[in-house]
Amino acid sequence: MLDLQGEADVGFDRPFAESLLTSRNITENKRFGALSKGQRRWVATVLALASSATCLLLDEPADGLDPEARQQLYQTLRTIVTEREKSVLVATHILTDIAAVADQLAIMRAGKVVLHERLETLREQVSKVSLSAEEPLEEHLAADVLTSSSYAEETAYVLRHTEDRQDLASSIRTRATVSLVPLDELYRSLTEASEPILAN
Repeated sequence: MLDLQGEADVGFDRPFAESLLTSRNITENKRFGALSKGQRRWVATVLALASSATCLLLDEPADGLDPEARQQLYQTLRTIVTEREKSVLVATHILTDIAAVADQLAIMRAGKVVLHERLETLREQVSKVSLSAEEPLEEHLAADVLTSSSYAEETAYVLRHTEDRQDLASSIRTRATVSLVPLDELYRSLTEASEPILAN
């Protein structure tokens, strides 16, 4: 497979590919069909990572990998972006995997982007506000409602705001809990809501 990739891509970095394979105890004398699912996924991903392409499009690249291999994969992607000046687009449903390495996040619903933002901005400017079901959210807030969901005794709003999270909390007159929205919760709120508001 390394020989075929090298013939197909004159810029293929074979030493880099071999080092990544060796790091997972995969040697050239092993038959591909005899490898585990995770090892086969690693081989396929390594062939892409060591290619001469300047932009990599990876669909669920960590599928089938054990936790250690997942961590190595995303560290390698970060290195490729910073040191080899490549662009990497990862499609995944496991946002916690890429939260530490991605620069930007785009969330799609039914083929449309409903949110596209830098991760740093999301952490600073998107918050969850939980209120008692009887208490409406004040209309004067300097924030956009991305989604809302109601439970038995509580309504949760996901807001996009420009002011500090503490300032946002103090500008809400009613008793409310204002917190950072975990990425997986943000994903679910924007893809499962009946009418998500486009936020890009």
